Amino acid sequence: MPDVPAPRDGSRAPQVQTVTVADILSLIGAEDVTLLSDSRPDTPAERVVLLSTETVQRHARGLDSEEAGVPDLRAAVVVFETDLLPGRAEPDYLADIAVRLCADQHAALLVLLGATGLAASTRALAERYALPVASVVGSRRSGVIARIEIIVTQPLLRHHQAVWALTSRLTAQVEDLAQILQSIADVTGGIAAVQSGSRLVQAALPMPAEPGSPMLYRPLPVRRSISPYTSIENGRSTAVTPVPLPESLSDQHLLLVVQHRGGGPLWRGIALDVLAAARSVVSAWAINDLLTSDRLRFRWSTMLQQVIDSPIGLPHALLADADEHGWALESWHLAIHLHCQETGQLPSAELTELDLLLREAEIPCTSLIPRPRGAACWVSAPELALLPAPQQLAAQVNEALEFYQASNDSVQVTAGIGAPHSGAQGLGPSLEEARRAALLPQNDSALPHVRLGERQAVDRILALWEADPLLRREAGNLLAPLDGAPVLLATLAAYLESGSSRNATARVLAIHRNTVHHRLERIERLLNANLTDHTTQMALSVALHLADPAFPTPSDGM
Repeated sequence: MPDVPAPRDGSRAPQVQTVTVADILSLIGAEDVTLLSDSRPDTPAERVVLLSTETVQRHARGLDSEEAGVPDLRAAVVVFETDLLPGRAEPDYLADIAVRLCADQHAALLVLLGATGLAASTRALAERYALPVASVVGSRRSGVIARIEIIVTQPLLRHHQAVWALTSRLTAQVEDLAQILQSIADVTGGIAAVQSGSRLVQAALPMPAEPGSPMLYRPLPVRRSISPYTSIENGRSTAVTPVPLPESLSDQHLLLVVQHRGGGPLWRGIALDVLAAARSVVSAWAINDLLTSDRLRFRWSTMLQQVIDSPIGLPHALLADADEHGWALESWHLAIHLHCQETGQLPSAELTELDLLLREAEIPCTSLIPRPRGAACWVSAPELALLPAPQQLAAQVNEALEFYQASNDSVQVTAGIGAPHSGAQGLGPSLEEARRAALLPQNDSALPHVRLGERQAVDRILALWEADPLLRREAGNLLAPLDGAPVLLATLAAYLESGSSRNATARVLAIHRNTVHHRLERIERLLNANLTDHTTQMALSVALHLADPAFPTPSDGM
């Protein structure tokens, strides 16, 4: 891993050495990770790779690495989920295969999720190949893996956390950005603020301030990186200094600004010196905040993938983590996917800005979570009727993206909105529908930044039907006379699916037309209904769909 380049303003950036297995284990802590094989602690690590059980099983069946879909494991921390138990008589053959795969590709470290012990033969295999192996257990494992990811990919994290902790102690009272800005405002007598580009992050008035004093700070329009300066801006004396951020972390322009309505040249010179003294503290806060957000987002991304990959019930540890972060998994969900057309991925600083804009648009969604080809969030409600209508949500998202694009014309972001689904198993389908919708061409000139799936309205109506117990009961009552007559039910379904054509029904069922005629007459007698009536056909289509959601609906071309 190369050293971090110096910031553009010429100040010296801390030199960070290559991250090794020993670094990872020492920074994580013995309470979370157990070292099972300690070979080669000085092995460098460059990235984290999740190795799925399915991939290892395919390799175990004789497929070579490429056919089995084994990713590149060179110099990687490989995470593999297992259920090893201590004292097991037979070694876990999948763990053995994972060890061999990691050794063959010269991985840096193998981390076994859920392992509380290691079979003697597997341990011997790891030592034979000189492969470091560690285990992570318990409900905190998704957080531990997130910390490993940050240590490997963002080695500045621990450095700046330490700098920030020391700075906070040395300055005693300074614990967050609000206190830093308050100190600057009190010293200069002006309004102190931090801007990200042209957007205000936070500001503070000098104390004592009159009760109800308005925040009169006016953000500076910024389109490029600037040097420290003092001048008159918006009729106010203004002092500005850029806050250094490593280019490897962010390309955003962070500015430290103080404004005073009556400050003269002397005041501006003093203010610039105050900002010069404060900017290293603000830089430490900003980097710590940026990396902490990255770490949290990676943890959310890991948790979300575990939810999507769990076909039946979710582990208790995962449910506890989801509850802790406010994810109401058992509710109804309506997903939003943001797609970046240029790169497919949005940097952390952009996600933070978009998060704020979605909140300002009064969208009660989760925080944005990095996803393949963009980022995603969702709105949850205990009942389907309490979810916002897709068109209403689309208008709110479009409003947020309008503000975003106004100051970010070099990046084009489109949003897709999925259909509503219920429960933890419904979150994945809604997210996938939102992702696909984001790739659609513009279909509404009034909402240029948002795409809705073609079946949004139909899917919402169907979901409302399926969630209504009274409608389901009445549908069952309508079809009750055909209970125990699967042939008649199949004939009715084929008849409705074939556009009420008896000839087409006969072809679908591969029977004579007269047989179809006699069966339909019998169905009409049992249901006391006229099958040629369009209203009756619609009611029966709904009833059949509620009895079996795989049955086509009128929107499918019946």
